[in-house]
Amino acid sequence: MTYECRLKRITKKHVFSALLSLFAFYLVDYFGVANVEHWSSYAIGIVLALGFLYFVENSMIRVEIEDEAVTIYHSGMVQGNIPQVLITSVERVGYKGYSAIVISTSDGLKYNVPMGCFSEAEVEEMLKKLRKA
Repeated sequence: MTYECRLKRITKKHVFSALLSLFAFYLVDYFGVANVEHWSSYAIGIVLALGFLYFVENSMIRVEIEDEAVTIYHSGMVQGNIPQVLITSVERVGYKGYSAIVISTSDGLKYNVPMGCFSEAEVEEMLKKLRKA
């Protein structure tokens, strides 16, 4: 079974605040209040920073639970490929809005799977399937 979701942390609030700051730089330059002659450079920097944050923060999480192994993908990279026989415990942890499933293995490794974008039903279904292992 495969579960997929995308963490979206860049919201309209971030985009509007970037646009507002760009407009403020333009107005300050237009009225000559301060020395921001290169407001277009600031604008390019803000847009590049917002684009960088979009690619960093909007990461995809994919969990594949099969008969032999559990594979966890985060942002397109394999975070863990865990054989079912090595899983010793599965627990759900959360603190101040952060929610994750922690998978512990018999060799002492722990794998955190962020659950922020999954629905509650998907999380419960994942916990059931992982605990059966």
